[in-house]
Amino acid sequence: MTRDALLRGLPLLLSEAAAAGLDQHEGAAFVVARSRAECVAHLLRLVQDPARRRALGEGAFRLGRACFGRAAAGAAARGIADLATSLARAA
Repeated sequence: MTRDALLRGLPLLLSEAAAAGLDQHEGAAFVVARSRAECVAHLLRLVQDPARRRALGEGAFRLGRACFGRAAAGAAARGIADLATSLARAA
């Protein structure tokens, strides 16, 4: 799962569908393969370039924490609680 890989700081090679909505992070947290040839090229570069692998992993970790870490989960939980409170008051 993409979320788990991000949270573990793993360098990711995603399809266009898997990267949907995350376009602004392409190249910093993951790479996108739009064809089989691109997939092979990205894989070779990741295997052959430890610095690139490390940079993508670090970017993935930062993105994972920003989107799915404790702070993000806490904000989502507060939003749900606020919505439940407002719905209860309206009823």
